[in-house]
Amino acid sequence: MYSFRTFCLTIIMVLTLISFAEAQNGKGKDRKVAVCHKGQLIWVDYNDVQNHLSHGDVLAVQNANGEWVCPPCQPTTEPPRTLCPDGTPQQWIWDTQKCEWVAVKCPPCQPTTKPPKTFCPDGKPQKWVWDPHICKWVPKDCPPCKPTNKPPKTYCPDGTPQVWYWNPILCKWVPKDCPPCEPTSDPPQTTCPDGTPQYWYWDAQLCEWIPKDCPPCQPNSEPPQTTCPDGTLQTWYWDYQFCKWIPKDCPPCDRSTVEKPDCPPGVVCCYKWDQQKCRWIIVDCPTDLPRCVIDNNGVLNCPCIDQNNVIWWCN
Repeated sequence: MYSFRTFCLTIIMVLTLISFAEAQNGKGKDRKVAVCHKGQLIWVDYNDVQNHLSHGDVLAVQNANGEWVCPPCQPTTEPPRTLCPDGTPQQWIWDTQKCEWVAVKCPPCQPTTKPPKTFCPDGKPQKWVWDPHICKWVPKDCPPCKPTNKPPKTYCPDGTPQVWYWNPILCKWVPKDCPPCEPTSDPPQTTCPDGTPQYWYWDAQLCEWIPKDCPPCQPNSEPPQTTCPDGTLQTWYWDYQFCKWIPKDCPPCDRSTVEKPDCPPGVVCCYKWDQQKCRWIIVDCPTDLPRCVIDNNGVLNCPCIDQNNVIWWCN
């Protein structure tokens, strides 16, 4: 509505501009023209009139006394669209004196909820106040918190006492950073399993030398060729940590499958089982060993006894 009206007024004023200017201050383009800028009467150059009109200014009019005056200022735009803190649309009114939209003061905003429940660092409930301008609860500053105990006794990695300071906002003792710890000795001289020197680095926080992991040690030879007591080939595996071949345990040996050594005919032989070497060994017979007898078929038959959980075999 306002843009169409302004357009019509501009056309009419441009058409009458020349005669209007002559009526004000005579003839010629070097004359001044009365223009209303935001309700205020100003005199502008003839050549600058169109620029003023295109920016919303209007031409002044003569009253009954022949004086140049400004007509009541009319809005050329819609009022701004703003919201009050409570979310409702804000009202605007047109000021004919200032020739502009003026915002109407928003009504005081009332709380619709209770204030939040928060606590200060000292454990006491924090106070909140309602701000009608921003339409929300605002927390009040907590009082400075005072220490109720002494700071902890701690030490920096270099052995010096650590400094603590009281933080009234956090309401607790806070440790200061320890100064960087400098080495007072050379790193240890150690060797990796493969024989190369091990690298050490200085840890300023722990205040000590820390060894770096050695690279994985690779085998430089074939595993040993060994045999288990039962005659099978023993298995070996490479230990990267100790950098050497480690034998695997041999499987348990079954004595029932192992033959005993030959015993001379007519001689009483006693045998003992050697689990480690997986073999029968000839040992001295016990003194209380029952005598061997020859059966009806002429075969030497010797009884067997169990002594101290060890089987003694008699041939």
